Amino acid sequence: LLCHYTKSFVFSFPAMATSVLLLLFGRDFLQKRVYYGILKAGGAMSFSENSAWKDPLFMAMCWDFGHCVIYTVFHMIVLSRTGQDLKMMEGFVPEGGVISPKSPAATPTILTTTVAVTTTLTTTIAVTSALMLI
Repeated sequence: LLCHYTKSFVFSFPAMATSVLLLLFGRDFLQKRVYYGILKAGGAMSFSENSAWKDPLFMAMCWDFGHCVIYTVFHMIVLSRTGQDLKMMEGFVPEGGVISPKSPAATPTILTTTVAVTTTLTTTIAVTSALMLI
């Protein structure tokens, strides 16, 4: 459940970072335009130095990036656990289609090998997914 929560931040980060970047560039451009407009009219204006950590747009982007890092850490933990749990799965996954010599399909055809491969793959994915949830 926590991985799904952080995955939403991973999906939204590129759009959010692009939006924040465009808004920051636009704000900077507008501030410079106002500054030079006032300077041209004979006025004077001074801007105080702003910290990026006080900017809500930058903080929201950092919050989103932090969740992306957390998702990556969760993903690495799950991937490292998967290699250890594959040994537990040995009895659950069929090695191939078993065909008895008395059956009419004693010689494997493309259909039986495709079914065997599909069954093995589906079972492997299901058992691996179940073990990731444990």
